[in-house]
Amino acid sequence: MRTRLTPRLIVRLSFAFVVAAVLIPAVPDVDLWGHTLFGGDIVHSRAIPAADSYAFTSDLPWVNHEWLSEVCMYAAYALGPASRRWSSRWCWRSLLIPELSTFGRNCSR
Repeated sequence: MRTRLTPRLIVRLSFAFVVAAVLIPAVPDVDLWGHTLFGGDIVHSRAIPAADSYAFTSDLPWVNHEWLSEVCMYAAYALGPASRRWSSRWCWRSLLIPELSTFGRNCSR
């Protein structure tokens, strides 16, 4: 039996998501500065690079599948130290909300 997605359930899930997002500590990515650098390159060139100019294999094609998250990381870095943590967390949340709504719609079918 499937659980029907009601407005009340959506509110409860949203509240649980916000509480979890505030209480769960952020775990830094080990490649944070690399991602920040790539994000800065994307922002400054206004294009997604086709080759990794920092790698030994820079002459080979490269698909940067993390370009949107790297732009978010650079944006958080560029805003300055006081707002980095706040802006970074809200950037990630804004990217997750559409995913959660899609998941909720798929669960109700």
